[in-house]
Amino acid sequence: MEKIGIFLRMLVSILTRGPSRLTLAGNYLDAWNAHNVDRVLELTGGGSYQDPLTGGAVSGDALREHAKMLLKALPDLRFELDGPITAGEGTVAARYVLHATHTGDLPGQIGFDAVAATGKRIALPGTIFFNFDAEGHPAVSNLFDQVAFGEALGFQGFLLPQQMGDYSFGAFYRLNRTGASVYAEWLRDRHGRCAQAR
Repeated sequence: MEKIGIFLRMLVSILTRGPSRLTLAGNYLDAWNAHNVDRVLELTGGGSYQDPLTGGAVSGDALREHAKMLLKALPDLRFELDGPITAGEGTVAARYVLHATHTGDLPGQIGFDAVAATGKRIALPGTIFFNFDAEGHPAVSNLFDQVAFGEALGFQGFLLPQQMGDYSFGAFYRLNRTGASVYAEWLRDRHGRCAQAR
C-alpha cells in the first residue's frame, strides 16, 4: 500500500504541475531562439543555469553575461526540438539540435583566452533538463558533447589519460613560420590550472 501511495502522489504531482512546467520549458527555448536575454533570466527566476561552457551553475548577472557572449559568438543560434518535451516528478527534459554559425569569440581553454570565430556552421545535438526545487525554481542543465562541439568548429578531439605510469598527459601545439619553429605544451592539473612548458 505504501508503494501505491508514493506512486499516486507522484502521479498527482505530474498531472498538476507537469503542464505548467512543460510550458515553462517551451517558453525557455523560445526565449533563447528569440535572443531575449531578459526573458531567459525571468524564466530562470531564483534558479540557475549551466552548460559545458559556464564552468558551473550561474544565475543573475553571470547568466546574463554568459547568454550575451553566446549570442554574440553564435548570432543565429537556434534550438530545434528533436522530439517531445517530457515531464516527470520535479524534472522536465527536452532533446534538441543547436543550429548556429560561429562568428564571434567563445571561451578558450588550455591557455587560450578565447576561440576566435571560425565561420563554421554547426548542428549540435543536446539535451536540456529542468530540475525544480520545492519552491518551483528551476536548475537548468544544458548538456551537449564538448568533443562534438569542438570538432564542429574544426578542432581535434582526443581521449587521453591524465596519467599512465610515469607519463602525465597534457595538450601540445606547434607554430610553424618561415625560418622559425615554436612549440608550447600546456599541462593542466586536476583543478583546471594550466602551466606552460617550452
